[in-house]
Amino acid sequence: MKENKDDKKKDIVEIKKKSSELKLLIEKYQKSLKEIQGECKHTPTLKLVSENGVTNTLRVVCGDCGKIIGYPSPSDTDKFYNI
Repeated sequence: MKENKDDKKKDIVEIKKKSSELKLLIEKYQKSLKEIQGECKHTPTLKLVSENGVTNTLRVVCGDCGKIIGYPSPSDTDKFYNI
């Protein structure tokens, strides 16, 4: 019984460690991405983007670095949807 509790504690510690390491990596890569996007000249293109993981929204996105750089005009939106 005691072994089982010790194993669970070790598992929890390992999960926390891995989670923390992944969060640090994500922050590092996000910082690198921002630097790259800051240096990009941005080639605007219209693209459907998932902003909340549920719905897609039309945005002006850089075709090179993927950064959202603006909102489409009503005429751009009409052209995109062939209205």
